[in-house]
Amino acid sequence: LAMKSRQTAAAIVLPSREELEAILSHLLVPDSNVIKEAEARIKEISRAPRYLLSLLDQITASPAPQVRQLAAVLARRKCIQLWGQLNEADQQTVKALLQQSLANEQHHLVRRSVADVISAIAKSALPAGQWNELLQYLFECSQSAHAEHREVALIVFSSLTDTLGDILRPHFNQLQKIFAAGLADSSPPVRITALRAFGTLVQWFRTDAEYELGAS
Repeated sequence: LAMKSRQTAAAIVLPSREELEAILSHLLVPDSNVIKEAEARIKEISRAPRYLLSLLDQITASPAPQVRQLAAVLARRKCIQLWGQLNEADQQTVKALLQQSLANEQHHLVRRSVADVISAIAKSALPAGQWNELLQYLFECSQSAHAEHREVALIVFSSLTDTLGDILRPHFNQLQKIFAAGLADSSPPVRITALRAFGTLVQWFRTDAEYELGAS
């Protein structure tokens, strides 16, 4: 039954970029009948593994911030379920689209939602060795001249550290330096996010050396 269900999901024909943007737009209109029709269509296509790629395409391509935001929220809801159903090539595409969006997105709420998608996928991909390059990418973002990039790097680091502390333990020294720099950042949002991130790091300290690291 499970195999048959996966085969059925894989056979679902996904809408074009333009069609999906229209569906997402219909979810935002103040008309319950239009919304119900759009919800039914989303429910139908959301069983297809590559639905995740279609949503990420909207995040990078749609000119409407509201559509990009909704696409990110929907991606967050389904990404954990669909990630494992994607082949390696599609997983690579997902990672590339997410990193591209994180770097280029100009709207704060959309950027935060993209960070949530990255965090959700990374919590299963990092332990499986499927996204090892993410940490280096986030380290680079944390050194960006743009406060928006520094903030979002700290958001993802904070989320990952909260649940994957043991996996990130080899990077504690570098994370401490990044969080400390964030606490002294010129941007208030970066400082606030760094404070929260440092709190997630401290909870994983076990040795005297780690506690000394936190006090340094």
